Amino acid sequence: MSERHRVLFVISDNFKTERLGVQILSSVAREEGWERDLIVLTALSPEAALARAQAFRPNVVAYSAMTFEHFALQDFNRSLRREGLSFVSIFGGHHYTFSPEEIESDPEIDAVCRGEGEDAFRAFLAAVREGKDYSRIEKLWVRRGEEVVKNPLGGTIADLDRVPFPDRDLIPLYEEGEQIFGRSLGLMFTRGCPHRCAYCFNAEWNRLFRGHRIVRHRSADNVLRELKEACDRYRPDLIYFHDDDFTLLPRETLEEFCRRYPAEIGKPFYVQVRAPGVREETIAMLRKAGLVIVGMGVECGDEEISKNLLGRGNITNDEIVRAFDIFRRYGLKSFSQNLFALPVDDPLAVDLKTVELNIRCRPTWAQCNIILPLPKTPIFQHAVEKGFLSSDAFSHLRRLPSAFTRSTLTFPGPRRGRHAENLHKFAGIAIRFPATLPLIKVLIRLPPNPLFQYVFFAWYGYWNTTGLWGTKLSWRLVVNGLRAVRDYSKRS
Repeated sequence: MSERHRVLFVISDNFKTERLGVQILSSVAREEGWERDLIVLTALSPEAALARAQAFRPNVVAYSAMTFEHFALQDFNRSLRREGLSFVSIFGGHHYTFSPEEIESDPEIDAVCRGEGEDAFRAFLAAVREGKDYSRIEKLWVRRGEEVVKNPLGGTIADLDRVPFPDRDLIPLYEEGEQIFGRSLGLMFTRGCPHRCAYCFNAEWNRLFRGHRIVRHRSADNVLRELKEACDRYRPDLIYFHDDDFTLLPRETLEEFCRRYPAEIGKPFYVQVRAPGVREETIAMLRKAGLVIVGMGVECGDEEISKNLLGRGNITNDEIVRAFDIFRRYGLKSFSQNLFALPVDDPLAVDLKTVELNIRCRPTWAQCNIILPLPKTPIFQHAVEKGFLSSDAFSHLRRLPSAFTRSTLTFPGPRRGRHAENLHKFAGIAIRFPATLPLIKVLIRLPPNPLFQYVFFAWYGYWNTTGLWGTKLSWRLVVNGLRAVRDYSKRS
């Protein structure tokens, strides 16, 4: 192993799937001649993670975090420093894009990258390799002595075809019982979402990059080339497109993709859409190309709250139901995405409307999450202003907030929040089997208890693996699922 040019990527969790942003940056590092390794903190004991880093002896340690993952990553970075390792640390991902000031409060952070980091990371690695100053690279905030150099944010990448394909050697695929989406392979056709939903990071992203192109897409040829290379090597059973809304693709690009895909790739695939973009001719074209599973946000059954609080625009319930009717007409599996325990005076009444709307939609599976108001989102500001949340609620956490267990909000009257949390645990069952709803309305009046939580995890675990995605059922999958629930419960 050479004495230089080794970059260690560190993430908190890979959620049994790919982390495309990190994998793309690993490809950038490979093109620049760097050796790469990855540590997933939840997959190793603290001692094993430190030992792996010491054995690799990185020159650069690159961290990528969503909000709330950053606590563990910064703790690990400090641990590496205490072990005496000499390296340059750089932090990126959604959290550091929106909260670059973390570098000002943590002296062990050497640099923060904001936004799409492919070009900045390439320039940063080249500078470190050559021993040059990297403090003036666009998108980076860099510690230089007692000063933090705050470089311009810059824009977005206009030509996505020049971005390297993800390094799929970094995160092994298809270890038995490890991947929740079966033998799937993920990629993105587009980047960016034009909508400003109050609970989503895109609202702040669009504000930061105002004046630059938000929604961009790769060429069909570029996507098909990546798929051909990856399918030849990994033989996936399913292609998983991570795009926010697949219908944002220009018509001519979508038509070219659908025309070429069956002959050149021929694998079943999944996409996510938004109700206003669902047209029968579009779904028919995608179905003919190989679409088998489609995901769509329902979120809330109260149209006024959906529009005014959640910022979802003028999407009507009838429009949502019509979209699911089209999915069924073309024989597609579907799942809805839903938010529960909203910061409103009567969350249970609103959540019951969401259940009732889903019963009308009849998705294959209804994914139900407790809303988690991320800092710097409009829903967070609303929750603070209305007294559901303190402004420093997430500053010093003992346990990580969870969209699966309990609400982070304080409701006017503890029973309101408790009943909404209980309904969340049974909502998926009520939607799949509407006849159970009267019984569930009785159960949710009981005090919260671990049994309700286990029912939720069992239902969620089945549908998010075997039920929807066709993951092969095995003892290892079951054991890994139980272990994941245990570890998650300890952290959240």
